Amino acid sequence: MREDEGSSSSRYDDDDDDSGSGGSSSTKVPPPTPTIIISEYDYGGGNVSAAGSFTLRMRFTNTSDRLPIDNIVAKITVPEAFTLTSSSNTFYIDRLSRESSVNREIQLSVKPDAEPVSQVVKVDFTFETVINRERRSLNASQEIGIPVSQLDRFSMNPVEVPAEIYVGDSNSFEVTFINRGKTPVYNVTAEVTGNLAQPGQRQFIGNVASGTEDSVDFLLSANEGGPITGEVIITYEDANMNVKELREPFSTNAIAMEVPEFDPNMVPDDIPMEEPPKWYEQVPVWGWVAGGVAVLVVLSFISKLIRAHKEKKLLEDDDEDF
Repeated sequence: MREDEGSSSSRYDDDDDDSGSGGSSSTKVPPPTPTIIISEYDYGGGNVSAAGSFTLRMRFTNTSDRLPIDNIVAKITVPEAFTLTSSSNTFYIDRLSRESSVNREIQLSVKPDAEPVSQVVKVDFTFETVINRERRSLNASQEIGIPVSQLDRFSMNPVEVPAEIYVGDSNSFEVTFINRGKTPVYNVTAEVTGNLAQPGQRQFIGNVASGTEDSVDFLLSANEGGPITGEVIITYEDANMNVKELREPFSTNAIAMEVPEFDPNMVPDDIPMEEPPKWYEQVPVWGWVAGGVAVLVVLSFISKLIRAHKEKKLLEDDDEDF
């Protein structure tokens, strides 16, 4: 890299001297118009992150192999997503000789809500040169594309499940996730794996907006007793369309309820056998009442018969006395 300061008219005369070999009849051909370009630039590679900062380094090069350029002004225009920090957007360079270069750098910060696309930094040059002993003003323009990535702040809360479950029972648990980023996340899908009674449960949630909390429910049950281990997996696409994955493990214990089988040998011998009830114990109260009334009627009738018989006997005894 070489940066020349100052200027020399005699040097311009030498650079512009293209007389040819033919004396007065020869035709002078002007040299090619010089220009300035950004021959190299560097911002750290990859993507720059929203809410971060970076240094943009550039190399300005005079492409002409015959003419120097001078009085160079480079004006940098940054997109709305970027902000200049501790730097001016304008550089002045006194002179660049033939095929020489000069390095410059600026400090930039990225806004938190910067759109995750390739942001364009534009550099406009104005400069002068001497062609055929005539000073001319020229200009050039260059653009630099710098990709921006948004911070991924999509997260899943720890999964909470009961400490114990019973085999055959149906339980449910909730999975909560939050997008704390400045842009949405896309195509969110949640699924559960593990030694559950219903493995492979899967739900498509869709897009989750910035600053949004959402949740999804899953079933938790077991076919047999013992430890239950599983994992909730959330897949999604971030603002840069990169597919990412969140994982949260969980565990519980399944308890089997065992019912003992009936064993006739377990019945004690000394248990008294119940006797069948007597016939009169099976007669209802109303039956006894009705029977008692019937007995009273019969006894009253018999009593009347006996009384009538006695009266008849007394009358017969009186007749015999007369």
